[in-house]
Amino acid sequence: METEVLRNYVEIIDCGSITAAAKKLYIAQPALSLQLKGLEKELGATLLIRSAHKLELTDTGRMLYKKAKSILSVESSIRREAADIANSAGGIVRLCSDPLLTGDICTRLMPEFKRHYPNIVYELYEAPYSEAMILLSECTADIAVVSSAVRPHSDMNAVKCTDDRIAAVYDKRFFSFGGSGELELQELFGIPAAVPKSCEKLISDALYRRYDKKKYRQMPMISCTASDISTLFGWAGSGLGISLMPLSAYRSCGRTQTLSARTLNDPSFAVERYILTRQGTAFHGTENKFYDFLCAAMTH
Repeated sequence: METEVLRNYVEIIDCGSITAAAKKLYIAQPALSLQLKGLEKELGATLLIRSAHKLELTDTGRMLYKKAKSILSVESSIRREAADIANSAGGIVRLCSDPLLTGDICTRLMPEFKRHYPNIVYELYEAPYSEAMILLSECTADIAVVSSAVRPHSDMNAVKCTDDRIAAVYDKRFFSFGGSGELELQELFGIPAAVPKSCEKLISDALYRRYDKKKYRQMPMISCTASDISTLFGWAGSGLGISLMPLSAYRSCGRTQTLSARTLNDPSFAVERYILTRQGTAFHGTENKFYDFLCAAMTH
């Protein structure tokens, strides 16, 4: 079974018809149809049910589509790594990052590494924890930086990073707090709060652990959850309330003349961060250097 045949099969599915795939691949339609029949004969199973308007995958066809994409991704990775070894100053890093952490990685870490390796090319995917696991398992990404309230899967190599403290982000035109150090939670009584979806459970659990129900009614009310970091900054900047988010997200994206951030004086208000790779992954050349650089930067 040749990878070229698998690549054409995937293209047929993605295009939705043999005719469309043939045009995109610059292959005659009869030749592509014959190739598909040969693949079905080799596997001893029907892969597609053809109708006048669409192609429908059989169970075998669906399985092959998923496996073929993984094989093609590995083949692409092999070619990239071979080129990386041949040219240690260049290469491609395929990185997946939690949206809350992307700003810090892009503004602080990537530029520093690129100064030493100017020919490096980044493939960056933004995805929450569950989607990052899929991107890693399918070999779409080789490294993932995630924030999670649960322990990483056992089939992943995990490097524990320093925790990212939760900070209250507020606009000084609308809110004022005494002192200049960490905030007491009591200072946030009665203020509506926006939180990232990925941190909602962590923040809610931390509030419940520290306060009984009677006191909890006085705590900041979670009035908004958002998956987009810009929504959290918009909430704080418009004076609707405060936003509770990892401090690194504020430092990379939220510094303005009017926005300010102060961490909370409770260590339980912190996000655990991990650098994940697939079990058995062996990095070479620049990708290996980037992995070592990332681990050093995020664990100290």
